[in-house]
Amino acid sequence: MSGRRASIQPPDLKSLGQVAHGGRLLLFISKKSATSRLAWLYLLQNKLNFDLINVDESGEHLRQLQLANPHETVPCLVDGDTVVYECPAIIQYLAEEYTDKQGMGSTLSEQIQAMSTMHWAHNTLQRCVITNYVYVMMKNSELSDPEAAMALTQTAKTDIRQHLQTLDTHYLGKSKFLFGNDCLFVDCFVAMLLTTLDLVSFDFKPFPRVKQWMTNVKQLYEDNWEEVCETHNMQVMQRGSRRASLM
Repeated sequence: MSGRRASIQPPDLKSLGQVAHGGRLLLFISKKSATSRLAWLYLLQNKLNFDLINVDESGEHLRQLQLANPHETVPCLVDGDTVVYECPAIIQYLAEEYTDKQGMGSTLSEQIQAMSTMHWAHNTLQRCVITNYVYVMMKNSELSDPEAAMALTQTAKTDIRQHLQTLDTHYLGKSKFLFGNDCLFVDCFVAMLLTTLDLVSFDFKPFPRVKQWMTNVKQLYEDNWEEVCETHNMQVMQRGSRRASLM
């Protein structure tokens, strides 16, 4: 388990207080964050006992997060005197400590491939999709240099299309899911990040396998997926209504 130690450090639990109940896991999230929703989803899928703190709701919750995680980022998992932050590290910790690597792959080779793809999605895909495209598209009118922002989104859109083409042909060309005909958690991971593109009405039609695969993943975990994505889906509906009112 040495690969995840860089993301773990002991929190000041005395200052944090008895936030979790009965020794349960404690997960800090923002429901607007795709990676937060993923950590939450893994806990639900594996029926683990945990308490959820949404830092969007109050300043007190944010102060509790600051005590646990000096970087003040979500998701953040507290398990006794262990604190884990960054979504891939949280998933790996839970898989190794609690679920016997459920959803991570049946062989060592598959587990390594799945984890590699998860890290790629967390870094490259998330930066491309969310940071450089969705966020900028949603905030363009508020940014100081709209022209530079537009150039950034155009580059990001090209990169997104390239990534989707790779998923469509290389990963999904011969199988239902990314690594065969069984859905692994990496499928959820990549699909959840791509779902944020719904906020800007991204067109998936040129990538039919990706579109069908995303539908398959959502349907397979429908109840849990709907629970963690409730806030996101409301945002999508609200943005759609605003766009319609401007037409």
